[in-house]
This record gives sequence, C-alpha cells and structure tokens, in this order.
Amino acid sequence: MVLEKKLNIKKKADPILNLLNLLVDLEKCTKEKCKNEYTKQEKAADSIAINNLREDLKNKKITMDKFLEKFSKLKHNILKSELRHELGKCQLDKCYSQTKNLIDATLSNILSNSKIYNKDEPVYKLAKKISNYKDKKLTYQDLKELDIASHLKMYGKYIKN
Repeated sequence: MVLEKKLNIKKKADPILNLLNLLVDLEKCTKEKCKNEYTKQEKAADSIAINNLREDLKNKKITMDKFLEKFSKLKHNILKSELRHELGKCQLDKCYSQTKNLIDATLSNILSNSKIYNKDEPVYKLAKKISNYKDKKLTYQDLKELDIASHLKMYGKYIKN
C-alpha cells in the first residue's frame, strides 16, 4: 500500500514536472536565441524592481502579502510592456516548438483540472478557445492573452489599482 501511495503521488506530480521541464527548455532557448530581447527585459525597471522585492522578501524586509501585492502589479506591467512584446515575438519566431509544447501542456493542465479552474473563469475560457485551434500556428496575441489571464488567475486578488 505504501508503494501505491508513492506511485499516486508520482503520477500526480508528473504534469507539474513536465511543465517545469518544458519551461526550462523554453527559457534556455529564449536566452540563447533571443539574447538581446531577453537582456533588455531583464534590465527594465520593473524586472529590477521584482528582483529587489525578492531580495527584500528573502531578507525579511517585507511581508509575503506586501511582496505579492507589489510583485503582482509589476509582473502585470511587464506582461503588457513593449519589451515583453519584442521578447514574445522573438520567442515565437526562434523558439516556436518549445513555446508550443509549453502552451499545449499548460492548456491541458488548465482544462483537465476542474478543482482549480472553474469553467466560467476567463483563463479557462481562453484555454478552451486556444485549444480549439490546436492545429493553427500560435500568435503573439494568443501568448499574451494566456500569460495575462494566467497571471490574473494566480495574482489578481493582490493587484490594487
């Protein structure tokens, strides 16, 4: 019975491990093939502010709630920025297969996880819409909409206007 529990845990963890592996592959490709765009985004004020926030949290200078509030707003700004647009376009152009694999796995995770994602939520509806076009080529708009909807699903409650 102990073995069954371990196998069940492993089976449940596989989609997450798969997503993490796909994310690592995409990041590696993006850093190599979109180096200029990646570097510009890393050096942007919001990215630097996020890194500083992480340090403040690590050094216990801010609370987790304050971190999440500030992080959420900064990350949302990044996702809507022109620098993110440039990086996303390059990513789709030069790392398409890695991006497509990650998006497909993410969509599958969203659509098969009804305990976390309600069918009436924007991120679920968007995942459903994009998955209906599985055979078409992904556009930057698809990528942007999914990034923002996913971000708002995870951090929306912390974003204060």
